[in-house]
Amino acid sequence: MNRTENPNRTDRGSRIFTVAVLALLGALILAAIFVPLGVFRSRGEVIVSSGSVTVRRDLYLFWLSAYKYDYLSEQIRAGIDATDTPEYWYGTTPGGITRAAYVRERADAWIKRVVFAAAFFEEDDRTLGERTLNELQGACDRLLQYELNSEGAYNRAAKPIGFTFSTVRRAFFYQFESEGFLSAMDDAEFDAFCALADSEVTLSGAAEKIDLVTLKTDRLLYDPAFLPRD
Repeated sequence: MNRTENPNRTDRGSRIFTVAVLALLGALILAAIFVPLGVFRSRGEVIVSSGSVTVRRDLYLFWLSAYKYDYLSEQIRAGIDATDTPEYWYGTTPGGITRAAYVRERADAWIKRVVFAAAFFEEDDRTLGERTLNELQGACDRLLQYELNSEGAYNRAAKPIGFTFSTVRRAFFYQFESEGFLSAMDDAEFDAFCALADSEVTLSGAAEKIDLVTLKTDRLLYDPAFLPRD
C-alpha cells in the first residue's frame, strides 16, 4: 500500500501536529516561567563550574571585560594616566608583575568566588525573593538607555566582545545569589571562604586563551552598581 493510500494517515498526522503544538506551547510557558528565575542558556565552552553553576565563554567574557573596565575607571578616577593600550597593560605593578597579569589574577579570583558562593546558595535550596528579582530587573533595565535603548542595540554593541544581554541577566542573577550567601559572613569567615574558593574552583584551559590586553570594553555595557568588587 502506498503512503498516500493509508486511511489512517490523515488522523495520525493531525494527532502528531496537535502533540507538537502542545509541546511547543509547553516549552514557551516553561521558558516564560524559568528565564526570569535564572535558568538561562550559556554560549561557548565551559570556563568554570561549581555545583549547579556553570560559566561558559560568554559569561566569562562579560565578567572579565567588566572587571577590566572597572579597573581602568578606578585608576583614572585616582588621577593615574591609565589607557587601554598594550603599553599600559604590559607595564609593571609595584609587585613586579604586569598590570594585565595583576588584573587577570584579581578578576579570576572574583569570578571563582561568585561561582562558588552561588553554587552554595543553590545547594541550600535558597531562591531569590521577589524584591531581589525586581532589583535585578531594574539593573538590567538601566542598561537599556540612551544609545542602547533595546536589547537588539545592546547585543550589537556587545557582539564584538562576545556576549549578549541575556548574558548580563545571568551574570546579575549569580551575583545576587553570591551576595545572598556571603552577606551574613564576618571578615574572618569571608577570608576563609575566598581562600577555599580559590583552591577548590579551577578555570579551564580555554580561559588562558583569552587575552585581557586585547579584550574590548565599552562603558555602555556595564551598570556601575554591579561592576565586580573585591
